[in-house]
Amino acid sequence: MPTSSRTPMPEPAADASATIDEPACRDIDPAIFFPSSRQQEARRSVRVAKAICVSCAVSSRCLATAVRNDESDGIWGGHTPSERRSLVRDAETLTRDVSYAIRSLEAGESLRVNPLDLLAVVHLTTMRGWSAERLGRALHVSTDTVLQSRRSSPGVLTGARRRRQRESHRLRPCRPGPRR
Repeated sequence: MPTSSRTPMPEPAADASATIDEPACRDIDPAIFFPSSRQQEARRSVRVAKAICVSCAVSSRCLATAVRNDESDGIWGGHTPSERRSLVRDAETLTRDVSYAIRSLEAGESLRVNPLDLLAVVHLTTMRGWSAERLGRALHVSTDTVLQSRRSSPGVLTGARRRRQRESHRLRPCRPGPRR
């Protein structure tokens, strides 16, 4: 895991009998994880650092440490500072209480949702099987706005999207039949 002067390494597992996983970056020059300001070198360094993090057994703890300590520099857990900020913003957005909106929508009401709540509402209704068109009509927004909200948080919606995609392929006939 990268180390900076102000952030301690993540603590090992609480269970003393557990095998302590070694960070993949343990014997690697920390400079790789803190890219220079020169754009071409920085891009290469970020790619190398992320490739190291992919194979690391403790990358999730590393990422958690960076988020918890608000690390503003370096690659931690395979994420750049801007990617970490985006993860935090999405997590905060998705944990907002939007039950009022979900209850109203499920009762068949249409409403205007606070823009800060839109991602959480889109996520929860998507998990309930709502189409982008249906949700757009109910929220008085365009289908593109709904789809953009779905795409804005790929890490959160990827699993649901993959599951729906798999299910729709199973249900879809091999050859398109006549429309009914």
